[in-house]
Amino acid sequence: MAGRPSQPPSVAALYLRRVGDGLMGFLFVGACFAIYFCFGTEHFYEENALFELGQNLFLFAGVAVFYAATSISEDRTCQTIMWGLTLFCASMLLREVDVRGTDLEPYFSSMFQNRLHYIVLAVFWVGLFLMVITNMAATMRNTMQWLVSGSGAWLVAGVIFYIIGDMAEKNLFTTNDDLAKMVEESAELLGTLFIFYAGYVSLRRQVGRQAGLTTSQRMLSPDSGQ
Repeated sequence: MAGRPSQPPSVAALYLRRVGDGLMGFLFVGACFAIYFCFGTEHFYEENALFELGQNLFLFAGVAVFYAATSISEDRTCQTIMWGLTLFCASMLLREVDVRGTDLEPYFSSMFQNRLHYIVLAVFWVGLFLMVITNMAATMRNTMQWLVSGSGAWLVAGVIFYIIGDMAEKNLFTTNDDLAKMVEESAELLGTLFIFYAGYVSLRRQVGRQAGLTTSQRMLSPDSGQ
């Protein structure tokens, strides 16, 4: 029995996809320009300055796109994986955010000092763990499939850059503290950008399949090809 013919993608969906891809390219070029022109100027790398602000924005965007991918997925294991990645980005974001010396300090300083944000995150991580153990085999299988997809490759690249930044912070590349700080923040800027890319590609893939923009069965998101 022949299946129903697929409907052609809308012009609006194609346009939005191209705009999104163009924006991703623009962000990469912008990050590279920022590193090239700002490297050596210390005040760009200070707390809550240009580079840390960029990292926080990319991580916040990562939370948003992974959450959106969670919301539109119809597969339970995909939802679990996207939830995990949403919490991963949220954990990194809260680790990076520093409200000291900002206008937000009077409102959020007590929360950060008492580690209340980590308590809330822990509750969500426990909930995610309970979701995983109820369907362990399928979740682990689809997680590995996602990690070797295009989305997963971006995530791995982002984590590698983040690790490089952490190594620079520990002066493993240079004993010059100012130079180490610049290397750290530059690497972490690219790392957070690539993590955001991972979420964008996951969301793009799922939206594209629903809109009929792609019929490829390649595993670019956990529920592709099912």
